[in-house]
Amino acid sequence: MLAAVFESLTWGGDGMNVSSLPAWVVPLVFAVSVFARLLVASHPHSGENDPPRFGDYEAQRHWMEITIHTPLREWYVGTTHNDLGYWGLDYPPLTAYQSWVYGKVLHRIDPAIVSLTTSRGHESYGSKLLMRYTVIVSDIAFLLPALLVFHRTFTNKLAGKLSAGGTGAKSGERTDLAISKKFSAKTQKLSIAYAFTAAALSPAQMLIDHGHFQYNGISLGLSVYAAAAVISDWDVIGSILFTLALNHKQTAAYLSPAFFAFLLGKSLRNNSTSYTKVAAVLRLGIAVVGTFAVLWAPFYFAIDPETGTADGVRGVKTVFQRLVPFKRGLYEDYVSNVWCFTNPFFKWKTWLSIETATRLALLCTVTAIAPAVAHQIK
Repeated sequence: MLAAVFESLTWGGDGMNVSSLPAWVVPLVFAVSVFARLLVASHPHSGENDPPRFGDYEAQRHWMEITIHTPLREWYVGTTHNDLGYWGLDYPPLTAYQSWVYGKVLHRIDPAIVSLTTSRGHESYGSKLLMRYTVIVSDIAFLLPALLVFHRTFTNKLAGKLSAGGTGAKSGERTDLAISKKFSAKTQKLSIAYAFTAAALSPAQMLIDHGHFQYNGISLGLSVYAAAAVISDWDVIGSILFTLALNHKQTAAYLSPAFFAFLLGKSLRNNSTSYTKVAAVLRLGIAVVGTFAVLWAPFYFAIDPETGTADGVRGVKTVFQRLVPFKRGLYEDYVSNVWCFTNPFFKWKTWLSIETATRLALLCTVTAIAPAVAHQIK
């Protein structure tokens, strides 16, 4: 439907071209993507009415309950009120802070949704509606604008490079550049609209976040903002934004080799002297370490009421151990990955110890990404 709208607006019989793409097209796509999320959210979530754990919806609700009712130093620790065996918090600190914010809002509207211990399995119509709205608000605040910013930034950057690239191009490249310039001039706005539509209506993200129930839109949005910043040569800002994404959900680590290699290679290529190269890399390192420090500092400085002293490294270590739960094994049977896929043929958990399997996974990962990382750095 939207594709037909784009085509009729940009290549109609009256000779319109992409330069006259109406201003209301992108808001229309934005509205349609929000409406699609509402439709998906109208269906039951995974684990609904399925005790004793009730699915990831209950996990997110339970984290709100724990973060607003217990001291920060106990969020990742097993206590009388925080049973780690029942959806213990195992996402990074930014998710914990997000749970605290949303928990405070829900508690003000309906305290029963997040009441301590007594709210387990709470699935009233009103609570489900409010929880669904928090995910939609997260997408509106983070993911959808980030996608639009990225596609505009990328398209404008590409158009700028093409318009400036003809003079120094080799003879064999000039024809391609001329075609690219012509194409870019005619289709820039339409390309943004198409790309934004495809990304904003991605079935995978909508089904997982708004059907199953997650907040991936926040970490994805931060990652996309980071990519847009890097494209705009705001490398420090991009580093900070991606570090925020990584501290919201561990899955952002999948993207970390790409960000690391690209930014390191860019810093080395764009500076002519050893001093400026080291300075550029240090700026990025300070941005990353500083962002981590700010987000993790509350757990370092949390006061132990028994001793009256800060938890220090122990507090940070406690959180980290929850984020990397090797004790569970290399993988979970219901999460799709190469280990799960090959398990029917090779019983990894039976034949390999956790330590050996972890080292094997690290070796395979490093081996697989090494050529691409080296290519970006050189």
